[in-house]
Amino acid sequence: MDLVQQQHWDKGYQEIEFQRPEEDDFLRKALLQYIPKTKTGRAIEIGCFPGGYLSVLGDLGYELNGVDLTPKTNGLIEILRNYGYKTGVINMQDFMNLRTDEKFQAVVSFGFIEHFKNYDEVLLKHASLVDQNGILFISTPNYKGIFQYLFHLLFDTPGLKRHNIASMNPQKWASVLEEIGFEVIFSGYGGGANFWMENDQSSIQKFMGRAFLFLHKKIGKIFKFNYNNWNNKRIACDCLVVAKRIR
Repeated sequence: MDLVQQQHWDKGYQEIEFQRPEEDDFLRKALLQYIPKTKTGRAIEIGCFPGGYLSVLGDLGYELNGVDLTPKTNGLIEILRNYGYKTGVINMQDFMNLRTDEKFQAVVSFGFIEHFKNYDEVLLKHASLVDQNGILFISTPNYKGIFQYLFHLLFDTPGLKRHNIASMNPQKWASVLEEIGFEVIFSGYGGGANFWMENDQSSIQKFMGRAFLFLHKKIGKIFKFNYNNWNNKRIACDCLVVAKRIR
């Protein structure tokens, strides 16, 4: 039911290594805002490689767990331990085949559920891992927003096709979660009017896309636009829901 062959991710991850997110990274700041500090809590990231956001949870005091199907997942636990983080289990396996009765105080994923046709089922599986009073934190790109959609349609068509645009609906996620015992803390958009491309489009798309990104940056500097604050659902680059299990 997924839209992307695993070989695509494995190839793309060959040159990617663990790196902590930048201080001004939107999702890093959102994690720090919505995930409480702990001394004993356990967290799991779904689709955890390369592990940058796990490090943010580690800084908050959580034992770090994860699941991802790419082979480089096998080396992630040693990397996290070398940085001094508490680690639990990081599995190299298909999340949808994960069978566990364990519950976690923080369950997170970033850019995961939108690669599935049955994204609603994937969302519910995330929710099933959340402990009482635990936090669920899910984000996806916002290609449903008209400006983000047009950018990827014009300059990143293969990347656009790897995403289920219908899934990018934080209001719907919130409604589903409320029905199964969650209190929604935040449901909406963020990350600002920022754009990115993947790297397997046609040469002309790549050239035109890079030209757009150059002009976008240049115009921002000239007019002193703070794109990070442009979070209307039509243009913001990320969707996000944060919810707490209350029953």
